[in-house]
Amino acid sequence: MSQNTLEHQLKEFYQQQKLANKKLQHLFEMDALHQTDSPLPQSLAQPPAAVLPSQATGSAWLWVASMLFVLLLSVLQMQSENVDQRVAKEIALNHNKHLNVEFKTPHVTELNSVMHKLDFQLTTPSQNDVSRLQLVGARYCSIQGNLAAQLQLRNTKGEHYTLYQTPVVDDIQSLRSQTWVVDGVEIRHWQEAGLFFGLAGPVNTSAK
Repeated sequence: MSQNTLEHQLKEFYQQQKLANKKLQHLFEMDALHQTDSPLPQSLAQPPAAVLPSQATGSAWLWVASMLFVLLLSVLQMQSENVDQRVAKEIALNHNKHLNVEFKTPHVTELNSVMHKLDFQLTTPSQNDVSRLQLVGARYCSIQGNLAAQLQLRNTKGEHYTLYQTPVVDDIQSLRSQTWVVDGVEIRHWQEAGLFFGLAGPVNTSAK
């Protein structure tokens, strides 16, 4: 092989490598345009340094895991955003609707005989202020997705009260005995004899 032929072949080889590098750089530029919708800086003369697949994958999974952890914390915080507060808001909303009773009777025993959807027995709680209220009737309702009964009551002044009863299950187990004021309604929570009770009525007035 002559010297001229060898030099010619070497020259062609380096030209091909140069073209390949330019083509690769062009591909990087096109990908950058696609990802950022902005022109690639003119100063970029060489393709970006290669990133090992294992490094890119590891970084991506670390970012995803961090985001999932933050999301989980947010969900848990919303759930604990107090079940008490959510139940109080739900009771206040139902109380302010002033819906008609489905079963009209002044006796709890009669309600137990006609409200067949309930899987528990309605009862009159032991708290004195509740026992002094006059039962008007009841209707079905729900508390945190659990079937419940809404008993409508009146005091001697004719003021409207609602008493909610449902078994102590699921989230309701964590509800504490306390008093709330929500949307102009005073609400008391407590548990007794395996049931959750929520009493809603006028604010700062006696139930007598």
